[in-house]
Amino acid sequence: FLQLYAQNPTLRALASELNNNRRQHYLLSGISGAAQTFVYALLLQYHKKTMLMVEDDADAALYRTRDAVEAGVEAILLTER
Repeated sequence: FLQLYAQNPTLRALASELNNNRRQHYLLSGISGAAQTFVYALLLQYHKKTMLMVEDDADAALYRTRDAVEAGVEAILLTER
Protein backbone atom coordinates (compact mmCIF):
# COMPACT_ATOMS: atom_id res chain seq x y z
CA PHE A 1 0.00 0.00 0.00
CA LEU A 2 2.79 2.43 0.75
CA GLN A 3 3.91 2.33 -2.89
CA LEU A 4 0.46 3.56 -3.97
CA TYR A 5 0.55 6.44 -1.50
CA ALA A 6 4.10 7.32 -2.57
CA GLN A 7 2.76 8.09 -6.06
CA ASN A 8 0.32 10.71 -4.79
CA PRO A 9 1.52 14.18 -5.93
CA THR A 10 0.16 15.93 -2.81
CA LEU A 11 1.99 13.56 -0.49
CA ARG A 12 5.16 13.86 -2.55
CA ALA A 13 4.94 17.65 -2.23
CA LEU A 14 4.47 17.34 1.54
CA ALA A 15 7.45 14.97 1.78
CA SER A 16 9.54 17.50 -0.15
CA GLU A 17 8.41 20.32 2.14
CA LEU A 18 9.41 18.31 5.21
CA ASN A 19 12.95 18.09 3.83
CA ASN A 20 13.52 21.82 4.29
CA ASN A 21 14.30 21.25 8.01
CA ARG A 22 12.14 24.12 9.20
CA ARG A 23 9.96 23.38 12.18
CA GLN A 24 6.44 23.53 10.89
CA HIS A 25 3.00 22.33 11.88
CA TYR A 26 0.81 20.70 9.26
CA LEU A 27 -2.84 19.79 9.46
CA LEU A 28 -3.80 16.92 7.20
CA SER A 29 -7.53 16.72 6.60
CA GLY A 30 -9.75 14.60 4.42
CA ILE A 31 -7.80 11.45 5.19
CA SER A 32 -9.78 8.81 7.03
CA GLY A 33 -9.37 5.38 8.53
CA ALA A 34 -6.17 3.42 8.04
CA ALA A 35 -5.12 5.84 5.28
CA GLN A 36 -3.92 8.19 8.04
CA THR A 37 -1.53 5.53 9.25
CA PHE A 38 -0.25 4.83 5.74
CA VAL A 39 0.45 8.54 5.20
CA TYR A 40 2.26 8.71 8.54
CA ALA A 41 4.28 5.57 7.74
CA LEU A 42 5.19 6.91 4.30
CA LEU A 43 6.44 10.23 5.67
CA LEU A 44 8.47 8.47 8.35
CA GLN A 45 9.92 6.12 5.78
CA TYR A 46 11.25 9.03 3.75
CA HIS A 47 12.41 11.29 6.56
CA LYS A 48 12.96 9.32 9.76
CA LYS A 49 11.84 12.33 11.79
CA THR A 50 9.80 12.31 14.95
CA MET A 51 6.17 13.07 14.19
CA LEU A 52 3.19 13.64 16.43
CA MET A 53 -0.29 12.42 15.54
CA VAL A 54 -3.15 13.72 17.69
CA GLU A 55 -6.50 11.99 17.94
CA ASP A 56 -9.51 13.43 19.73
CA ASP A 57 -10.77 9.98 20.69
CA ALA A 58 -8.92 7.44 22.88
CA ASP A 59 -10.23 4.46 20.91
CA ALA A 60 -9.16 6.03 17.61
CA ALA A 61 -5.70 6.68 19.07
CA LEU A 62 -5.43 3.05 20.14
CA TYR A 63 -6.41 1.80 16.67
CA ARG A 64 -4.02 4.25 14.99
CA THR A 65 -1.16 3.11 17.22
CA ARG A 66 -1.88 -0.54 16.45
CA ASP A 67 -2.08 0.21 12.71
CA ALA A 68 1.24 2.05 12.85
CA VAL A 69 3.00 -0.82 14.60
CA GLU A 70 1.56 -3.29 12.08
CA ALA A 71 2.87 -1.05 9.27
CA GLY A 72 6.35 -1.23 10.78
CA VAL A 73 6.34 2.23 12.35
CA GLU A 74 7.56 2.75 15.88
CA ALA A 75 4.62 4.25 17.74
CA ILE A 76 3.96 5.24 21.34
CA LEU A 77 0.48 5.84 22.68
CA LEU A 78 0.12 8.59 25.26
CA THR A 79 -3.17 9.08 27.07
CA GLU A 80 -4.38 11.27 29.88
CA ARG A 81 -5.88 8.30 31.72
